[in-house]
Amino acid sequence: MVSGMKTKDARAQANRILIVSVMVVLCCPVATVSLAQAFLTAAEKSALEKEKKIDNRIKVYQAASVRLSRLMQGALQEHDFARLEQGSENWVKLLSASLEDIEGNVNRKKKSRALINFEIHLRRTILDLKNVKFRLPADQEDRFDSWLDRAEEAHKKIVAILFPG
Repeated sequence: MVSGMKTKDARAQANRILIVSVMVVLCCPVATVSLAQAFLTAAEKSALEKEKKIDNRIKVYQAASVRLSRLMQGALQEHDFARLEQGSENWVKLLSASLEDIEGNVNRKKKSRALINFEIHLRRTILDLKNVKFRLPADQEDRFDSWLDRAEEAHKKIVAILFPG
C-alpha cells in the first residue's frame, strides 16, 4: 500500500484492476492452453500469442499438424518407432489443445473456411496414417490405434462444430 493511501482507496483500486483484467480476458481470448506446450515450435507459439482471430490460430494449428504428421510418416518409413511415438503423442496433444481453443472461440453460426480446411487435413491425415499402419510391428499397433482413435474423436468434434445437429 502506498503511504498515505487509505485502506478503502486501496480496495477500490484493486477492484478496478480486477474488473479491467476480467474484461480483457473475456474480450480478448487467446489460446493460452496450447502456448506452453512443448509440441509447438517457437515460431508457432509466437504466432498463436500474437493472433487474436480464431481463424488465423486454426491455420497455425493446421501447419503444426502438417509438420507433426510428416514427422510421423517419416518415422514410420525409417522404422524409428521412438520418434513415431513422440510425434504421435505430440500430434494428439496438439489436436486436443486446438480443439479446446476452437470449441471456446469459433463462431458456430458461420462456417469458418480455416476450420473446414483443418477438418479436411485431419481426415486425410488420419486416412494416410491408417494406410501405413501395416508397417508397424505387432507390439506397436495397439498404441498407434489409441492415438488414431483420439485423433478421430477430435475430428468428429470438429465435424460436429461445422455441421451441428
